[in-house]
Amino acid sequence: MDIDLFSGQGHKQVADAIAKVLYSDSSQHIIGIEGNLGAGKSTVINILKQKIEAEGFHIVTFDADQYHKNLKPALIKTIDAELNNIFDEKNKTQLKLLKEAVEKALGQRLKYTKDTQSHISLAAITFGFLLAVSALQLRPGLTFLFDLIGEKDSLSITSGIASLLLLASPAFAWGYISLSKSNMNLGDLVKRNSKDVITEVIDINREVGAIELREAFSIFADIIPKGKTLLLVIDNIDRIAPDIARELWSDIEILTSLGNERFRILLPYSEEHLAKALEKSAVDESQSGREFISKRIPVPFSAPPIVTTGWREQFDAYWSETLPDIDGRDGAKSLIDIWVNKITPRFLKSLVNRIGAKIDSCPEGNEFLNGACCAAYMLVVRDSGIPVHDLLSNPDELFSKKENNETFKDEIRKLAATHRVLKKYSGEKQDWSKQIAALHFQTSFKVAESELIAEPIRVAVNTHNTSSLVALKPLLGFDVFFKQQIEKTDSTELVKIAAALLEEDTGIELVNEYLGDINHELKGSPANTIYEFDKALVTSYWNLVKKGVKINHSPIDSRQESVTNSIKNIWNILSSLDSPMLGKSPDSLNELQRFIIDCYAYYTITKTRPYFVEALDSNFIVNALFPIARDIKDWNVERLIDQVDLIPILKESCLRHEYIEDEFSIFTVLLERCRVGILKDIDVETLLSNNKLTSISQNVEKIPFTKYWHDTNKQAFAQSLVVELSDTIHNNTAEKENINKLSACTIVAVMNAFSPVEYGSFRNHDARHDITTTALQCILTIISDHPLYKDFIVNFLSTLKYDQIMKWCKQPEITNIMLPHFEKMIKSKRIQSAVVKPLISDDYTFINKQKLTITNKEHVNWVATWNLHIKDISPKDWSLEFVDDIINYEQAETLEILQDYFDNEELTQADWLKRIKQADVITERMVDYMVGKEVTLNHQQALVNALKDIPNTNEKYSQLLVTRLTALLDPQKKGAVTRSLNVAFLKKTTTHEQRYRSIHYFSNAITMPTINGHEMAQEVIDLIENAATYDKSEVLQWLMNQPVLESGWCIDTWHSEDLEALSNTLTSIDSDQVIRLLTEVNHRLSDKKEGTDDDEEKLAIV
Repeated sequence: MDIDLFSGQGHKQVADAIAKVLYSDSSQHIIGIEGNLGAGKSTVINILKQKIEAEGFHIVTFDADQYHKNLKPALIKTIDAELNNIFDEKNKTQLKLLKEAVEKALGQRLKYTKDTQSHISLAAITFGFLLAVSALQLRPGLTFLFDLIGEKDSLSITSGIASLLLLASPAFAWGYISLSKSNMNLGDLVKRNSKDVITEVIDINREVGAIELREAFSIFADIIPKGKTLLLVIDNIDRIAPDIARELWSDIEILTSLGNERFRILLPYSEEHLAKALEKSAVDESQSGREFISKRIPVPFSAPPIVTTGWREQFDAYWSETLPDIDGRDGAKSLIDIWVNKITPRFLKSLVNRIGAKIDSCPEGNEFLNGACCAAYMLVVRDSGIPVHDLLSNPDELFSKKENNETFKDEIRKLAATHRVLKKYSGEKQDWSKQIAALHFQTSFKVAESELIAEPIRVAVNTHNTSSLVALKPLLGFDVFFKQQIEKTDSTELVKIAAALLEEDTGIELVNEYLGDINHELKGSPANTIYEFDKALVTSYWNLVKKGVKINHSPIDSRQESVTNSIKNIWNILSSLDSPMLGKSPDSLNELQRFIIDCYAYYTITKTRPYFVEALDSNFIVNALFPIARDIKDWNVERLIDQVDLIPILKESCLRHEYIEDEFSIFTVLLERCRVGILKDIDVETLLSNNKLTSISQNVEKIPFTKYWHDTNKQAFAQSLVVELSDTIHNNTAEKENINKLSACTIVAVMNAFSPVEYGSFRNHDARHDITTTALQCILTIISDHPLYKDFIVNFLSTLKYDQIMKWCKQPEITNIMLPHFEKMIKSKRIQSAVVKPLISDDYTFINKQKLTITNKEHVNWVATWNLHIKDISPKDWSLEFVDDIINYEQAETLEILQDYFDNEELTQADWLKRIKQADVITERMVDYMVGKEVTLNHQQALVNALKDIPNTNEKYSQLLVTRLTALLDPQKKGAVTRSLNVAFLKKTTTHEQRYRSIHYFSNAITMPTINGHEMAQEVIDLIENAATYDKSEVLQWLMNQPVLESGWCIDTWHSEDLEALSNTLTSIDSDQVIRLLTEVNHRLSDKKEGTDDDEEKLAIV
């Protein structure tokens, strides 16, 4: 640019000042023009050139950046070219000097002396000899040739030929030497041991040193015509590497040291860049580059800075010239103010040109693109290196990235200001952002927006801005970029963003749509090498599960597995110590419990129960789980305690109490789960020491687990508790509830140590001193004073033995008070151990008669829980009430015992006969039960044999029992008994007594055999007569009830004499029982008599 376009005309003023120095002060061999890159230094030089060329100045521009690889030769050639233009062909001397100076400086012109020494070989001597001979034969040989040609007479051919051969002998010798491939040349034969002075010019540039440069420029300066001045402009020294800049700076020092007024140097430079380059290339980097500059450039001029209004006017001119159809010029100027610190003319023109080129490269029309948007893109993205997505993002969301980075904070402030400018000149964000995106991707708005959403998606995912994700969902490209973001995002963050989406109206649809992609990433998520609890992750999983989202659990599974392993490792260490309480960090109980709480949080999601709540360990429950029971409620630690034997839990609890007294005492839970008899065999030494109880009233639940409660000194301890109760009430040192607990504990302690009628020294609360009274009276007094003891007494009673409790329950004065508590313990299954024999005999009868709150069914079912022990006691020793309840309520386990007792394959015929004879309650109850249920015996043969044998014995049996026992036989066995009795009934060997017994016990089962023969008729008639004689009305009744015709008596087959004998016997019996049979017999006799008379009449006729 040859004119100053800025209104301030600062560039022209600088050019005038430099020209003045050049004219008036020839001693200034170097003049500097300082200014930032693009500040207009070239403009100053161009204006200067116009001014001084007419005054004999020739300006030569040397571009250091262009020739930075070969500075000195390029500089020399540049000056050579300019000087050649100054001289015309007439100045041959100057041109020759110029050429020689250039050739010499470039190392092309060489002048040197060569001194050689050599030896002469035999071939060289021979050749030299032949050469000398040849010279002597030259004349004779030529003479011979001329004479031969002239045909002279008397010509000697032989001597002529010899002369010619000698003349040519050097040639023959050289030919021979050449053919033998000798390294010798002709020069070796001519010149030896001499000195040569050689001057030559070669077309190869050698390295130019400082001396060569100085010599060359000395000549250059000397040959410059008078009235002419060569002004060397060394440009772009501030654009080359530090080492090269240093080298060029040294060359400049050489040139300025020439001190020739016809050779001057003009050096445009940026002080900031040149100073840094000189510092970096210096041997001592602490030296100031500015000092180097000020030392070598005593007269520095500065390119003028652009004032605000000045550059704006020029920018408007550039814009109008290049971008006449593009809006946004004012916005571009505002953006320049924000992002550019040093504004130069070059920068302004470059920016306008770049804006034009970028807009032309975009497929969208110019009318849709705003120049301010393009300026923002150029200044922010291209020049400042800020990612386009950061430019388009909300600056406030970017701030959290590097909160402590001041440079980044400054960028955020500039970005915020840029957004304000763009909104002012380009509209709302959705308008200018798509323009910037289109310019960046050089595509249409639609495609640019699809590319643009990648960053908003990333930011939305990283910041959990779910509303933005939902808003972006309808846009083109969302599916592609969201899936890509899912692949890039950490698995835990995917869970959190999925949970956060549930809060949006359509968020759950978005989650379900991409759930497969999310789950795929979760499945392949790497396991954490360093465990750290993530509460937000657990909460997110919980919210997703609650909404029914089937999200993969891999991240949470791996964390649960990791923390479970840590728990196992720590516990292995702690359990090896005398007490887990002795563990030290990091393997301490606190650390263990923290991990357990973490594991529980994961369990609420995975529902995978860890090993330590499946394979229960008493030590672990007491020391690790129970202290944090409130934090792991779903595992129900109290229920876990129920699944483990109480004694190991109690021992571990007592051991733990030696080291620490927990705020939430496990002994309260243990007391509620204690059952009668469970402590009967415990080692007293493993229990709590009484001196560990700091306050009795505050630790009442621990008292039954102390050594004093169970050792031989328990009476004194019980008496001390009576005193403690009285003092606590008197001093009012406990809450009312604790007093009621203490009263219940004291009552049970007295019951545990004393029998009801046993005397002891007990505190009289009213009198405030001890009195001697019975334990029963002491307890009745406490019960009277503290009626709410009943709310707590069951727990304390559960620590006693069964027989001790029953001893007190059977005491008439307290039965109605204690028995309901005992019944409550029955209902709540608080009795584990009991004395079985009294339990099913006297105690059963007592409870059965005195019970107040339980039913017979509840009572018998409770007692039946000891069936394994009950079966060892014969049912004959059971109380009748127990047997009746078993049968009435068909209590399965004990009824089976009764059935096994009654229907036993080991029972013999004698056993059955004995049972039938004794007719004990058990047998009668079981027969009645089985008959009522219409069931038969499993083992019948022994009973069959016994029944068959009853007529043969003299024992008296229960007729009803025999009849009902017969009903317990199946028809086949029952028929066998009947057939046996029927067959034996009228045998000659059967006595009348046996027949009487058969009829007595089996009258309904047996029938009289058919009487078919004289002997049988006589036997039965004798039986009737005997029965009548001994008044056996039962027998007579049975006999008279037997069938008369066809079976039984079958009198239709009897002979008349047998009928008459029967008739006579029946007639002799004075009883109505015989009338039916007698009538039939007489009728039969009458028929027979009529038949006989008819026969006689026929005979008479004949």
